[in-house]
Amino acid sequence: MVEGGAIATKEAEERRAKKLIQDLQKKLCTEFWEFTEAINYFEPVPLPESIELELGKDMTVVLKRKEACFATDGKHLVYDAGHIVERYKAHGFGELAREYLHVMFHFLSNDISHHQDTDAKKLYNCFSDLRVETYVSELLGDDPDQDRQKTLQLWREMDFNFDQSFFNLRQKKSACERLKRTGILKRDDHDMWRKISDEEMAAWKEIADHILGDQPDGMKKLTDMVRSFGDPNESHEYGDESGESVTTIKAQKNTQKSYLSEIREFLTFRESQKTASDTIDPMLYTYGLELYEDIPLIEDRDDEEIPVFDTIAIAVDTSGSCSGKTASRFLGEMGNLLRDLATLGAKGRVIIMQCDTRIRQEDVYESLSDAPVNPDTMEMKGWGGTSFVPVFQRLDEIKNSEGRSIDALFFLTDGEGCYPDKPPDFPTFFIVEENEFFGMDTAKKLRIQILEIGGDVKI
Repeated sequence: MVEGGAIATKEAEERRAKKLIQDLQKKLCTEFWEFTEAINYFEPVPLPESIELELGKDMTVVLKRKEACFATDGKHLVYDAGHIVERYKAHGFGELAREYLHVMFHFLSNDISHHQDTDAKKLYNCFSDLRVETYVSELLGDDPDQDRQKTLQLWREMDFNFDQSFFNLRQKKSACERLKRTGILKRDDHDMWRKISDEEMAAWKEIADHILGDQPDGMKKLTDMVRSFGDPNESHEYGDESGESVTTIKAQKNTQKSYLSEIREFLTFRESQKTASDTIDPMLYTYGLELYEDIPLIEDRDDEEIPVFDTIAIAVDTSGSCSGKTASRFLGEMGNLLRDLATLGAKGRVIIMQCDTRIRQEDVYESLSDAPVNPDTMEMKGWGGTSFVPVFQRLDEIKNSEGRSIDALFFLTDGEGCYPDKPPDFPTFFIVEENEFFGMDTAKKLRIQILEIGGDVKI
């Protein structure tokens, strides 16, 4: 039983990592569109404990599990699903973007093939890592790792010219000695580098020529392009920034999840007298007039109990990892939740929030009848990193400033993001896709209940 659960978790982790790579590629292509062909060139290959890739006719490379998330042989993008998920949990897309661009610049600089043409491969490894890390730093700002950034800064102060030939560089003894001490800049596994085939070389040249132009000073053009993207100290941390894009999402309609049992947990009942018009039976009224001339027959008014709540909040995770089909599923589930409330005849205020690393949209519906019970489409905003904290902070603010009670929070999310430091003081439900939730331990500590679409997970 445990083995089956481990396999299911592993499969879910690989699906999660694959989706994170796709979202990362989209973000990088949007931000650095001139490199789109190089960003999308690789064929992703998941890495189990060890993997054998046929590289050419007679060559097999066995890549062992290492700390890096990505490695390439010039054609495949080998990735470690576990490291990708963990890196995203810790740093959002920030570190993943640096590692992906590092590998991409190795490819675009043709380091993979050049590596085979020199007898000083260790030195070339250091040289190429220093060059591509300088490019990454130009695009994404200073490296948050202080040791790496210090190394980059030392070379920057030397005004080192990366456009010059590596083979000319080897003639400068002092530069070579300093270069050998830059191993800290390595991110990927260079063991996969090899002599690429003529067909692969032609594919590389087509992309390089399109991006850099068919000219002998292609590396200078690459350096100039990278520097043109802006101040190297300007941050582009994908995991920390809110998104700025707006997307119209179509709701997925075929949802079967029922939220009635969870809703009944926080509903209270209030007596409400029926109005006089509600109690009049037209037939009795007319019969009384006929029988007693001017005296109609009217039944006594009965009181009724109606389910009520003060405020229910629904938050939708609009981070980059929840775009596309996931957002469509979330929108469908939001409508399903609101319809269950309406089915019970509940009355109260509904707040709907869209949030990535901050609240991008907040809509308040004083009556449930005004809320989007049957949404076909909705404009959703965000697609940046992920933090749940702003939603909890906002609800605390509503309680304190307006004196309102928060009866429950339903959060549609994949569970990947920054959690609050302490448990919320209102019932909180995370609605997640089946086998796609990776924050179980944290949720348990914060007493957050998990509702899987397609089944519940008991905590």
